[in-house]
Amino acid sequence: MSPGNLFKVQFYDEDLEALRAETRRVMAANRGWRHMVGDTNDSYPPYPRANILAVADEVRKSGRMLAYQGRIS
Repeated sequence: MSPGNLFKVQFYDEDLEALRAETRRVMAANRGWRHMVGDTNDSYPPYPRANILAVADEVRKSGRMLAYQGRIS
């Protein structure tokens, strides 16, 4: 089992820097594991767009963002 992930409530946090810091912490804790950073729960109401982009930006800046290999329909 991997060392953890972001919690659902963190995706609603208005403090984007705190969300970015937690994303970096989770990525560091999971280094060496085959692990996807993100939330595993349904999100209703939907997560704020800025929060999703903040997480994606931190993963991208880390150089560990994997390109999608499938087809989006």
